[in-house]
Amino acid sequence: MSTFRKSVVEHLTLLLFLLPLLWANLHGSHDWGGDFAQYIQQSLHIASGTPQTPSHYLYNSDYSELAPPVYSVGFPLLLAPISAIWGNDMTAFQIYLSVLLILLGLAIYS
Repeated sequence: MSTFRKSVVEHLTLLLFLLPLLWANLHGSHDWGGDFAQYIQQSLHIASGTPQTPSHYLYNSDYSELAPPVYSVGFPLLLAPISAIWGNDMTAFQIYLSVLLILLGLAIYS
């Protein structure tokens, strides 16, 4: 068996083992915590082209360890394409994050 063909077989086998992530992460609800609500809101702002800084989060300056007024733009940028297409759809976010996990697993293996 050639090296290329062996590599393809290995990657397809790994993909087969990673596919259950899709079903493991899809359960109709989420327990991501309150921080993810702010990430999703920021991604909706990015997708609609409005500034991401206005939010419904009430920042408590006396307890700044709780959460920042606005999170960094990295994760909301990853979520923005899904927000632009499907809006605030948790199933779409869960499928998207599962696919990203599968791709990350393949990339790390490679």
